[in-house]
Amino acid sequence: MNKKTNNPYIFDIKSNYNESKFIILPVPFDGTSSYRKSSQNAPLSILQGSSQVDLFDSDFGHIYRKNIYMERISQFVVRLNFYICKIATYLKTKHLFMDKYFILKKVNNLMTLNNNFVYEWAVNVLKDKKIPVILGGEHSVIKGVIKACVKCIENPISILHIDAHLDMRQSYQFLKNSHASIIRNITKITGNIHNIVQIGIRDFSFNEYKNVKLNSNIFVFLDKDIRKYRLLNAFYILTNNIISRLSEYIYITIDIDGLDSVYCPNTGTPVPGGLSFDQVISIIKKIQAHNKKVIGFDICETSYSFNDSIVAVRLLYKIIGAIK
Repeated sequence: MNKKTNNPYIFDIKSNYNESKFIILPVPFDGTSSYRKSSQNAPLSILQGSSQVDLFDSDFGHIYRKNIYMERISQFVVRLNFYICKIATYLKTKHLFMDKYFILKKVNNLMTLNNNFVYEWAVNVLKDKKIPVILGGEHSVIKGVIKACVKCIENPISILHIDAHLDMRQSYQFLKNSHASIIRNITKITGNIHNIVQIGIRDFSFNEYKNVKLNSNIFVFLDKDIRKYRLLNAFYILTNNIISRLSEYIYITIDIDGLDSVYCPNTGTPVPGGLSFDQVISIIKKIQAHNKKVIGFDICETSYSFNDSIVAVRLLYKIIGAIK
């Protein structure tokens, strides 16, 4: 955990599982990161940065009194990530198709182990009537928690997805469980997913765009359209449109590159443009104002960079504050 303070408590507040409403699982995995790695170290960096957060918040008061518990980093995930990264490095040096076929199959099978680990954890948290929070790691790590929400929540669920990318690729660099395919993989989960609402999108392939247009259960608010609302000083209209497309029960997934790249420039795949910190919080505030229920959320793709993790930990604290 925090090597400098040897303190396993996030925000430096002593807590335990039984008394906490929000249970955080750090998932230090970035095995499929395709451009710039380091999100595997983000949970540790966020934990370290949490000691710098002033606990009284001007919007939500004493947020920490909601009781927030962070699990210890799983050495199983650490070892799994190390092994997959090592295989991926080996893969890049090989040119024989059969070598690649068997290696890729092994990587996809190992990633299933990671998804199952997150899934089993999230099922237990939800059964205990608590709110699961995932700190990635890359975006692929959230499949298990979504699957758990589908299993444990009887009502239809909407996925609110804040990101620079659609993440709808069939596969990326031959990996079907890639971070660039996570939303497509979520659409394949059988169960009561009502729809997916994507916000801040500004970087995608033609095939991704075409697939989204053909899917009546996915609603996309492109970054260029969001800019128009901002210029017209009508961001409230945008938030109303977003809310109208969400069911009562909502899971929020945030790729940190969905924010304006000035906030977290060291994320794995930064893209110019994006939402401001306050706009993300205003969307979540509006969700709560309409008495919708956030059943879980995640923050992924943060880098180990000091500045980036400081932004992420404040976003984490604010979101917890906004959730009733």
